[in-house]
Amino acid sequence: MFKTAVRQLRWTVLKPEFSVCVIIGAMGYIFDLVRYVKFSVYLGEPLNVIEPFIASSSNYVTVTISVFSLLFLLSDLPYNAADDNFTLLRMSRRRWLCSKIIYMLSTCTLYYLVIAALTFIAAMPFAFVSNAWSAPIEKMCFEDPFLSVDLFGISYYAPEVVTHLLPIQALLHSYALVTLYSMVLCMLLLSLKLLIYHQYISLSAVYIIHALGYLPMLVIMGTRPFSLFAGALLTYHSFTAEKVNASQTICESYITFAVIIAAAFILSNILITVRKFRGGGSASEQ
Repeated sequence: MFKTAVRQLRWTVLKPEFSVCVIIGAMGYIFDLVRYVKFSVYLGEPLNVIEPFIASSSNYVTVTISVFSLLFLLSDLPYNAADDNFTLLRMSRRRWLCSKIIYMLSTCTLYYLVIAALTFIAAMPFAFVSNAWSAPIEKMCFEDPFLSVDLFGISYYAPEVVTHLLPIQALLHSYALVTLYSMVLCMLLLSLKLLIYHQYISLSAVYIIHALGYLPMLVIMGTRPFSLFAGALLTYHSFTAEKVNASQTICESYITFAVIIAAAFILSNILITVRKFRGGGSASEQ
């Protein structure tokens, strides 16, 4: 099971499509980074090296680009590498399904790890390494939130995040939330592919699911109680007992993602017993 997942992950990483999708997914982060750097240069104060990734991970446009790129990379699920046939002969359907889930989780984790690393490397010449918030971020959050918008079209208004979390904590939560949200969409994609074996119909359906969480953030600005996508963005969480704009807590988002992933796993486990698969190889019929 793990060997199959690792083999497929290695095969995916070596494909040119992986590099292309990572580059596309990182473009929004790098574009935001350039504007944050311009603002820090304007103030004459450096950024913290991890802050651009934290801030960009709460930009719904930037995250949407990265999520769409990742889903496109995994759009041909469930498939088997051409050299998996002999392994699949000794694998039950349930173990095959678990190998696909491990593969998806590993891909999501690696995908955002690479994007984060690229952001850190690009920010390094203009930033410092510390577990303290920088002057530019504090100015965006507390002193003059609109200055960076007026000058460079960028902002990070997240006073609750800066007040209640250290940068390392914010980094870990930002990374975990966007990775788990991507995993939720991947699990839904896998379930739909098992139900309706058509690549573009299933992929379009998942894009629509994402859009249903994206639209409330545009139409009802400041109120996102029914947006699954808002759970992936650290800025749109409450950190006190008194919730702001009906935002969920980080714990609630983690629980929501876990419940959806578990439900999708149960559904996939049911569907796996009645489906046959096409692609590079065939799933075991045991």
